[in-house]
Amino acid sequence: RTEKREREISDSKRRYFEASLGIGGGENQTELRPFYQTIQYGALFLGGSQSQSEILLTPYRTENTSSTARLYYAWNRFSFELRGTEAKGNLDVLGFQRLNFNNGGGGSQETSNNLILGNGNTKFQKVSSRMGFTPYPHPAVDLQILGGVERIWTKTTEEVYSLGEITPLGNNPNRFSFREYSNPLKGYSYGLAFEFKFLKLFSFQGQILHLEMKGPSSLRNQEFRYEFNRNFSQTGLDYQWTASGREVNLKFSYKISGNWSLFMEASNLILKNKLQSGYISDGDGGGNSDLSQEIPKLIGPRILIPVLYESKTSLSYLQIGVNYRFDF
Repeated sequence: RTEKREREISDSKRRYFEASLGIGGGENQTELRPFYQTIQYGALFLGGSQSQSEILLTPYRTENTSSTARLYYAWNRFSFELRGTEAKGNLDVLGFQRLNFNNGGGGSQETSNNLILGNGNTKFQKVSSRMGFTPYPHPAVDLQILGGVERIWTKTTEEVYSLGEITPLGNNPNRFSFREYSNPLKGYSYGLAFEFKFLKLFSFQGQILHLEMKGPSSLRNQEFRYEFNRNFSQTGLDYQWTASGREVNLKFSYKISGNWSLFMEASNLILKNKLQSGYISDGDGGGNSDLSQEIPKLIGPRILIPVLYESKTSLSYLQIGVNYRFDF
């Protein structure tokens, strides 16, 4: 038995470098679009006489095309990995907007219900650097303990048109908005990795990780109007978040010739977000704000987020690619 184990340890010795590139597609979701919608619900149900609110019908999850580059170095029981993924997608904006107009000293008010149309694009970037250790080397099965550092950057930009009819008192409800959402996260990960080799040509690899992350989010909404005395306004959301969840990567490889192999990889990342602190800036170009809107918008996120949906950041994809391995 001792001789067998010594032979297994000897056969498990390794020192190689791998580089791989995969392309494919999947879905992703970022936090800020759902968060922005909950604030709009707050303004809709609790807002003042001049409140502005909207209901968006655009799905929170966006289809994407993605690519992943990976560098991997193994030296006996230790491994070092650097991998980066970028996913891009497009979305169509559709919804309804309610506008209230206060027509001066007479106290008369008007409401316009507009149609929202537009388009946008999303970008989800993730970079991971991880180190692994094999406590029990085996030539056919490699089981590792992993730990690493994680970074995520998400960004969504939208061009949105709000269209309605001129009101009886002459208010023009038509407007155009440029919106930019961003949410960078950083943190750490830990978990397990495995690799099974069989029939000399095939291998099955996987990673199961827990992630703990935190970071700020930012929304900038610049709105251009046809109103004579107030043709521009800007809204800003700046909040802090913590996020925890898991990432699962599964990869099946087939050796085609020499050091080259083809692979198929499936990945799924889900983070549950928790709102921490932040503030809202809302007003015209001069920085003025309407307190009747601020109060419901501040209360809205705290109350409505747990009620309406489970806040998530997610990325999933299926990719195929090529892998090159160089043995030292």
